[in-house]
Amino acid sequence: MATIRPGTAADAGEIGEIFSEAFEDDPVWATHLPDSSSRRRALAEFYASEVESEPEHVDVAVDEDGQLLGALIWEPPGSREETGSFSPTEAGQAHDRAIDDQRPDEPHWYIHDIATSARARGTGVGTKLIQHRLDLIGSAPTFLESTTPASRRLYERFGFEARVADDMIPGSSAMTRRT
Repeated sequence: MATIRPGTAADAGEIGEIFSEAFEDDPVWATHLPDSSSRRRALAEFYASEVESEPEHVDVAVDEDGQLLGALIWEPPGSREETGSFSPTEAGQAHDRAIDDQRPDEPHWYIHDIATSARARGTGVGTKLIQHRLDLIGSAPTFLESTTPASRRLYERFGFEARVADDMIPGSSAMTRRT
């Protein structure tokens, strides 16, 4: 049985590895990082850095022995930063702009990314992470990006509605939840 706890900077390396394995073949990340030989390492470094810089914006699922099973990275309302695209590719930059353009204008929560370890996939850990964060969010508007049809179906079960815009990578959806 998984339990959810706040993330810590000490979790960064392991979370980076979980996300890099989970997103290695993700179509959106493949557009941002087209060199498949270095993608996994780049993803691990990117996510470890994200967790190290703001561990308070990470929910972690652990098993009964405290082993990490997955993580969810989020942003609270009002902390939206206009940082532009980090993507080195033109297609990735266009995609990032299209996603950013779909974000609600009003204050909202942003669920950036969620991933589970290979051993936890299909066990409900991802669902538990999402439910935990949505329980804390309550009825506030929430935004996320689905990068595959399977993740889109998962998010739709939680009341998210998809919008697809020009310049989005095929299979990707900007999704909002208003309750």
